[in-house]
Amino acid sequence: MSRIILYTGANCTGSSTSFTRNISAFTDHRTVMSIRVEGDAVWILYSEEHYKGDIAVFKQGEYKSLSANVKGVKSVRKLSGTLEDFSITVCEDSYFEGEQHNIKIAENLRLPYPIMSHQVNGGVWLLYDRPVYGGKHIVSVAEDSVTDETNVGLGQTVNSLKAYLTYETPN
Repeated sequence: MSRIILYTGANCTGSSTSFTRNISAFTDHRTVMSIRVEGDAVWILYSEEHYKGDIAVFKQGEYKSLSANVKGVKSVRKLSGTLEDFSITVCEDSYFEGEQHNIKIAENLRLPYPIMSHQVNGGVWLLYDRPVYGGKHIVSVAEDSVTDETNVGLGQTVNSLKAYLTYETPN
């Protein structure tokens, strides 16, 4: 079993809280100064509730101090698989209708049309409402299935996307 332990102090000290499952919204404001990941699962920390905002990705190891990427932790999610196993199916219409493409290229791809629905088959994906990774974005992970992109906070179609391939570095 995999778990993530969040510590209030640097060097994995201070009060700690351990999780083995996804937490979409913490009930208290979390100050996290260090982290330990046990087991082989990958964990994603989000700066906002309900798996939104900036992310940092952690695999097994101790993270005695956190990078500037981790501004605050409002939700945490366990990823099945690894970042390297990225694949996403995108559709030109809502509810997986219309033309479909299975994408296994990390970035710099040219979308044939705006995306209205998607299914993540592996990895972590950043989906943007503007071309060239601009505008608002959402984070979507393995097993996420979005039937209508306009209902997930973008307000319109997805016009660019890329796989997220960066793990935080244990220290």
